[in-house]
Amino acid sequence: MSRLVSFVVLIAVILVVGFVVYRVLAKFMPPLFLACLLVVMFRPVYLWILQRVGGRSRVAAALTTIGVTLAVLLPAMGVFTIAAIEGLDLVARVKVSSVRPQLARLRKNAGLELPGAEELRRIEGSLAELMEAGQRGELMVDQRMVVENDLQRVMRVEASLIASGQFDDATARKMVEPLEKALGEVASVKPDTLATETAIQKVQNLIRDLKIDVLGSGFMVWAADLANPSDERLGEVNAAVVGWAQRSAPKATSVTLGVVASYIIGLIVMVVSIFFFFADGPKMINAMMNLFPLDNRYEQELLLEFDNVSRAVVLSHLVSALAQALLAGIAFYFAGLNAVFLLMLLTFTLAMVPFVGAASVWAPCALYLFFIEERFWPAVLLAIWGAVVVSCIDNVIKPYILHGRSKLHPLLALLSVLGGVQALGPIGILIGPMVVVFLSTLLKILHREMLHLEGEPIASLFRSAQDPAAPGTTEV
Repeated sequence: MSRLVSFVVLIAVILVVGFVVYRVLAKFMPPLFLACLLVVMFRPVYLWILQRVGGRSRVAAALTTIGVTLAVLLPAMGVFTIAAIEGLDLVARVKVSSVRPQLARLRKNAGLELPGAEELRRIEGSLAELMEAGQRGELMVDQRMVVENDLQRVMRVEASLIASGQFDDATARKMVEPLEKALGEVASVKPDTLATETAIQKVQNLIRDLKIDVLGSGFMVWAADLANPSDERLGEVNAAVVGWAQRSAPKATSVTLGVVASYIIGLIVMVVSIFFFFADGPKMINAMMNLFPLDNRYEQELLLEFDNVSRAVVLSHLVSALAQALLAGIAFYFAGLNAVFLLMLLTFTLAMVPFVGAASVWAPCALYLFFIEERFWPAVLLAIWGAVVVSCIDNVIKPYILHGRSKLHPLLALLSVLGGVQALGPIGILIGPMVVVFLSTLLKILHREMLHLEGEPIASLFRSAQDPAAPGTTEV
């Protein structure tokens, strides 16, 4: 009994200490995980150097670590830094006054020009205020005066329709006449009544019908409204973007030292971990296998699966995403786009997300060049390069690296990436698929054990529990 109590206490102490250790090391888990991935990927290089230095593991580990740092870590940090600077500069230069001309060009080139759009917006706004005041029981303005102002706006809408050249005088008059009659009904009804709301809703429906008559469909109306926001809406969007950027990236005048120190510490932990994983990796693995209460063959299977997934799935995603980012960056540079490094970083990140890919970056850039900057050939060439080269290189690199090794179902890959990002941040793009593969491996092991147990007679299992050396028994 005392031994059982001692065992339970020991398990409780291990759980408590393990939780404390986890809390202590939690912040270093991402750099440790990345170090493991880099060690697995560059282990062939380490073994090659180890042969050249006469089997001296520490020297080989130091040379390989220096090579990984110079070839991977420092360039990656440089790209991230430049991309962050470009992003902050881009956000700082985005103003409402600079967006308006670009939206006007977009509406013109996309066929979303609505004559008299601003006047129609003001009519909708004044009637909405009138309805809200009535619902609150507060008649804030003279209803007839509001209608008179709106009738003046309708006349300006009619003039805009004629000036656009799309409609003659008779057609324009026919289009706005129902709107004038409906506004007259708003002026004639008693304020602050249900009849007022009904009349206002009729005017709003007629305005939408007028927009559909001009643009051709409800979808085009929706697109035109989206491409012609009010100054208030533009200000809200600009404030939201600036706020997000300030929360996501540190200001140059605040917490910069703390953030830089955090990155430097993470980089140091990663570099030191890479060195010791190269130099003492086998010893660490053997020590963990001896401590971990799992059959050695299962531990070997999990380690092999980690090596397989790291080299195949993760490496194929990283190499493919890097190639797409570099190829897209070349196109962005020659197309004359700003923030090339930021666009490359976005391409690299989104290229690792299944069903999203690099097209989610180069396609909007091509549309921007075509509709906003009105540069036809750069837009067309960027679209062709993106479709033929950038997005198709993925179909060349991944099969070459995988060549029959472990592959995830596309649906599981998508869910594991999205779930990993949501739970762990950007590093979840890599950890998510590996966790799913590990779970799959554990379930396969459990399935084999259950099949093995099903083949054992029940009496044999009881004899095995009482006498491990009993004949006819099999250890599981």
